[in-house]
Amino acid sequence: MRKIEINKLYKSYIWGEEKIEVIKGISMTFEENRFYSIVGESGSGKTTLLNLIGGLDNPDSGSVMIDGKDITSMSDEEKAIFRNNKLGFVFQFYNLLKDFTLIENVMLPYYIKTGNKKEAIKNAYNTLEMFSLEKKANYYPHLLSGGEQQRGAIARAIINQPEIILADEPTGNLDKENKKIVMGILLNLRKKYNLTLIIVTHDIEIAKMSDSIIKLNYGKIEL
Repeated sequence: MRKIEINKLYKSYIWGEEKIEVIKGISMTFEENRFYSIVGESGSGKTTLLNLIGGLDNPDSGSVMIDGKDITSMSDEEKAIFRNNKLGFVFQFYNLLKDFTLIENVMLPYYIKTGNKKEAIKNAYNTLEMFSLEKKANYYPHLLSGGEQQRGAIARAIINQPEIILADEPTGNLDKENKKIVMGILLNLRKKYNLTLIIVTHDIEIAKMSDSIIKLNYGKIEL
């Protein structure tokens, strides 16, 4: 079943007096319960495409349909609510809030969704247990290793049980052992919750794990 449908997507940026086209008319679909990797050289448009899919950036033209809803036509507030309910994001640099403890970081999406602080803390602790991080619940991010921070970031991404996980180089800053752990977690989550998993990566080993490899070349899909 189709989960995400992209139709004639274009995106450009202004650099000085020059207009740089980053995404050039991409159309494609992502099925539910599948793992996709997006690969390509630096500057090929991988992260831009992921940000457009997730509604973190707006296209010049074209549409991104998720479960039949065009997120490109939503207001910023509507998109924020939609993202919090449907999508989980994992980034290369973790993006944990430095002034919040680990459990505060993880609980935040659930608290925003429900307004129930007690329930948010309980769910966050239970989620941290899944990642063997419950003993680090009250640590601040700078006291955690890179692998622990990334596991915490994934815990935050899934606390609202999203249907889609978008990950931008999630193992880019990790050593071989932590890369293996993080990918194991993502693949297990995909299987457990029937997630659509989309990962931007330079790592050919990760790309080979996916059901489909999408190669970008100067803003277009290379067939």
